[in-house]
Amino acid sequence: MKVHQLLAALSYGDAIGNEALAIQRQLRAAGHESDIFAELVHPRVAHLARPLWEYGEVSSPETVCIYHFSIGSAAGRLVHGAPDRLVIVYHNITPARFFLGFHSHLAGLCHHGRRELEAFASRTELGLGDSEFNRVELEASGFSRTAVLPIVLDLSLYDRPLSPVVRRRYDDGRVNVLFVGRVIPNKRFEDLIRSFAVFQRWLKPRSRLLLEVATCWDAPPVPSFPGSRLAWSRSRWISRAGCRALPPWGCRTPRSGKGSSGSVPRSRTPASGFPTGG
Repeated sequence: MKVHQLLAALSYGDAIGNEALAIQRQLRAAGHESDIFAELVHPRVAHLARPLWEYGEVSSPETVCIYHFSIGSAAGRLVHGAPDRLVIVYHNITPARFFLGFHSHLAGLCHHGRRELEAFASRTELGLGDSEFNRVELEASGFSRTAVLPIVLDLSLYDRPLSPVVRRRYDDGRVNVLFVGRVIPNKRFEDLIRSFAVFQRWLKPRSRLLLEVATCWDAPPVPSFPGSRLAWSRSRWISRAGCRALPPWGCRTPRSGKGSSGSVPRSRTPASGFPTGG
């Protein structure tokens, strides 16, 4: 059987991309023909995916297409009109209003993505949410057959030896607090810094905050609440550029404790799932 996957983007170190690769390994091990097609592909994983425009070569009424629904994209428009049997894996889309005034292009993508989700309800044979929260959203959007597919992990990645760079830099007796995500308002960096400031001042003075972030957009200034600047000065930015994959990270950190453009959003928007898995 042919079971292929479509994504808006296959990014390096991205949660959705990692899950697609893990699903592909499982499908191939079971004897199925399985490729990944994406509209955008990071150069470091270009050898693992095929361009979206090649999907027509494998599309047929006998093909099962697993579409990772995460944001408005050409991939969705392509598969909606294809003859394939369609299964959607829904990773949630942050409501566009949370990005208005911060990133208008992203707000537009999220807006159109949520509109597209409703259009897929009658087209899809099975809608899978990677959590019960997301499954309920599928039901609310009109999907008649839904289920929960917990995030598929490749646990063999955790068998790799620890990076000597990470051990040399951070195995020094301090407590390391790690955050992985994007510099964007709904990640609530202000709450992270405030919590770490309390933790460091009152519980574990010998500690550091490690921020493994993807800085896709310019970030606003550091907020000024008591203790935040002290905590921020003792945190470290870890750039995704030059890293291998989680786990383990073998990254370089900026010389400045604040990072080259270190900042924390002030936004009070509620936290919610970001389309690309964080």
